[in-house]
Amino acid sequence: MPEFSPFAVLERQKPIDLEIRSSERALGIHTAYDRLNEASLFIDRKFLNYGIITGVTKKPERIFGDNEWADYLDGRLFAKEYGQQDLTPAFVTQLHTKLTTRSNLDVGGKLRDIGVIGGSFDSTGEPIVLPSEQVAAINSNPQLSFKKIEAVDGGERGHIVYPHSDTVEITKATADYHARELRRKFGAQYQEYDESAAPPPATIKDAVTKDLEEICEWFNIAKGQDQYNPHILAGLLQQRLASLHPFEDVNGTLSRVLMNWSLENDGEAPSALENPSADIYNDEETWIAKVSEGSNRYAESKKRQKMLREAGIDDLSALFGTGQDQVFYEYIFKHLKKAPPLPTNGDKHNHEKYEKFLEEFNDEMRTFQDFMARTSTVHATNGDHEITQGGLITPEFMHFALNTKLHVLPEALRTQLFSDVEVYRGGMIDGEVTDEKICQMFTQYTGVGTGYRALQRSHLPATSGQRVTGNVIQESLEYYNKMLAKSYFIKKHGDIPNPYSGGAATIRDIASTAQDHISGGKNIWNSPFASTSLDRRISAGFAQKFESPLFADAQHGVLFTAQVPREGTILTHGQKEIEGIGLKHKYESEREVLLPGALTPASITAIEVFDRYSEIFFGQIVPKVIARREERDGQSVVIIDDRRGAVVVKRTYTYNPAIYRYEFTAEEHTQELVPAEVPPKPTITFKNNWYDISALAHDIKPLYIPALKEESEELFIKKDFTKFEMYDSTPEKNLLYIEKVSYPTFIKKDYDHKDIMNFESPEEIITEKPQYIIKPNNIISKHNIIKDFKFKK
Repeated sequence: MPEFSPFAVLERQKPIDLEIRSSERALGIHTAYDRLNEASLFIDRKFLNYGIITGVTKKPERIFGDNEWADYLDGRLFAKEYGQQDLTPAFVTQLHTKLTTRSNLDVGGKLRDIGVIGGSFDSTGEPIVLPSEQVAAINSNPQLSFKKIEAVDGGERGHIVYPHSDTVEITKATADYHARELRRKFGAQYQEYDESAAPPPATIKDAVTKDLEEICEWFNIAKGQDQYNPHILAGLLQQRLASLHPFEDVNGTLSRVLMNWSLENDGEAPSALENPSADIYNDEETWIAKVSEGSNRYAESKKRQKMLREAGIDDLSALFGTGQDQVFYEYIFKHLKKAPPLPTNGDKHNHEKYEKFLEEFNDEMRTFQDFMARTSTVHATNGDHEITQGGLITPEFMHFALNTKLHVLPEALRTQLFSDVEVYRGGMIDGEVTDEKICQMFTQYTGVGTGYRALQRSHLPATSGQRVTGNVIQESLEYYNKMLAKSYFIKKHGDIPNPYSGGAATIRDIASTAQDHISGGKNIWNSPFASTSLDRRISAGFAQKFESPLFADAQHGVLFTAQVPREGTILTHGQKEIEGIGLKHKYESEREVLLPGALTPASITAIEVFDRYSEIFFGQIVPKVIARREERDGQSVVIIDDRRGAVVVKRTYTYNPAIYRYEFTAEEHTQELVPAEVPPKPTITFKNNWYDISALAHDIKPLYIPALKEESEELFIKKDFTKFEMYDSTPEKNLLYIEKVSYPTFIKKDYDHKDIMNFESPEEIITEKPQYIIKPNNIISKHNIIKDFKFKK
């Protein structure tokens, strides 16, 4: 038989695996997401999160054991098949048998005939310490009581007494609520325990049977009312069954399966409780609220599952939103503390051990977030918004780099991955920019939108319109995480070996790498970042560098509008410095935003294309093509306004998820083109000791001095001040002069900012050669002024 034939695979599978698969299929469980959502109804969230975060198991649904998961599935299936019938003791007993067939057969379906007390989860026989509010909740429960041994700070130490257990003597060494251990330990270890003093087992069993019958009767009467709240009814059913503790074991699972049976029969989502063990530690009203919250949690998780499935994202941490925790453990915490292994073969879980581990994990993660992440308010072209800086990039987000299906997202998922802050990236591009190329840039990484590190590894120039592969982008994202982790170890754990230092794979720290990026340092090609700006005008300038010798052959420039990702973004202009990076841009007016990897195609909302011979309209170069991505009737469309002919032609492309491409669907001619207004030849004249620059008034703000502060903007806009008084050698503020320059077309903006007064930076002007530049100065003299000054169209 071939080693990997289907029959050989089946032969190697354990019988329990086949049974589990059969039950899962019967319950409609087919994917890893399905299993995790179902497991959230069975397993404590802390254990599920632990398994996902640390990766100690590939099957988190089996954390409690294979047999336990198989029994749970059989119980769920039995309850679903039972349907809308009345709740009866016989049904409850049969359900309990299903839930224990493999994992706990000797107690299955047998009502307890002994008294039961509750103690520590983790130390058999030890009392439990509870805060005062939980003790009060237990004592307010008519079925329970708390027998205090001693008062402790903020609470009490003692045991929980379940119904019909008053005759059981409770000592410091009393066993926990597992009745088999209770009977064994009292009988074997404590001679003072007189079993004959307890009521005969039949008496306790009769009492428990009677109580169970009363619960069933109460439930059926309530269910028969014309109006009732499904969550109140299901929550009380679960809490009353858990409080009665009718069987020796598996009462918690039994009560929750019945709770969800009740909810689903009423058309409600089952309840994924945050802490199932807290049922008897809360009063009725509080517990009902938690059951309702759990129902909403499950419903939201199923919605998210649908979105993730449609987008092609296959990552369990994405479903529960534990991506940040998982990546923090992978890059940092596992180097500080080893995760305790999970029990096997259905062994008992030590709650205290895992809670302590998660507490230490969360404390360290908070320290990291305070040190390496910030939420800042930014002033963008589309308004003021909050933006999250720094932090690690999750596996969920990295998944974008590997799967082309992810570059077109439903709106609901887009808002979870990207903020509403708009950034812009401009650049020159080689070759022709066709509709096909534009649609490709909406769905694939391309050189013109990619960071230095990925470009170097792709052997592409920054002007390339060619595709950049996802694995290259992923490497940049992972490198970013490693840089962040290295910096954290340097500054917070310098006393231990840094896992990211030494050897051929040494990682640079993020602060120096980012600084090299913004200043053009020698190690710039190590930078995993792509530059963008919050200022559209700044980025548009990089899409219009037609006069630069560097782009002499380029016929087109492109300007991207995109949404900022919620992970890995770094501001360079001092909005709020991240302590762990300490970055502050020298040229704050550029309002630069660094994005790790590249401009993610899924984030792009618009692309503008500029031609070498585009018209100038009121000082602005007019784009020849404007493409916008929108969502219409649940479909992603790209609408292209083509202004390269005599009329504006609007073409629509609709995304086809079967082939992961936009396909042409419609075309219309919308309007006649209005010829662009070309500014007249401006001149500057000298009259009565004034230099009149009124001819430049409409150009100065939008093109040449856009970075003026508010005081100067008021001067230009409100007062319409279009001429400046000049004094031969008197220092003045807010004055401009025009200087003839003889160096090449591309003028570097490297003036000393300390002498600029009310201006943030000088601005480049494109003119006929020889070139001129307008810049601020403190001392103006007549010979500085060029009287005949013209602009290039």
